[in-house]
Amino acid sequence: MANLRNIASKEQYDEFIKNNVAVKFSADWCSPCRLLGRNIISLDESKINISFGEVNVDDDFADEITRELGIRNIPVTIFFKDGKEIKRLVGLKTIQDLYNEINDAYS
Repeated sequence: MANLRNIASKEQYDEFIKNNVAVKFSADWCSPCRLLGRNIISLDESKINISFGEVNVDDDFADEITRELGIRNIPVTIFFKDGKEIKRLVGLKTIQDLYNEINDAYS
């Protein structure tokens, strides 16, 4: 099972994205967001080479980040490499879609 780390501040976010990671932007009230979270947690950690984090867009600190990234809809999953966005997924994705997208982004 993969880990989905809660990101609770702008500082944590800035530090987290310095590596090969994906960040899911979501909200507690969003059903597709919750389902995507379950799919991420279901990933086999030995088959992926990245870490996942989660930002709740309803948290006060998230406003600045979502503005910078131009996020208008959720769920959104953004893949980062060395602090730079390399891929963006919008909407609910299946477990297989996630594996495919991870392999595509970091191969």
